[in-house]
Amino acid sequence: MSKSTKKGFKVRPRFILTQHSRDENLIRSLIELLDCGSIRVSEKPIYLIVSIFSHIEKKFIPFFF
Repeated sequence: MSKSTKKGFKVRPRFILTQHSRDENLIRSLIELLDCGSIRVSEKPIYLIVSIFSHIEKKFIPFFF
């Protein structure tokens, strides 16, 4: 439960792309190219996360499709 929202919760869209750890430079380049997103690195895999709906809609979807 979130105390900062009227209903006590919030919905956040996310676009998550997972890649093998050797592709970290590719993911970082993609974030730089599209000027949005963040990276979460663990041992395997690497996660590219975009949480802002307008970035998903206007940057990522057109790029991949």
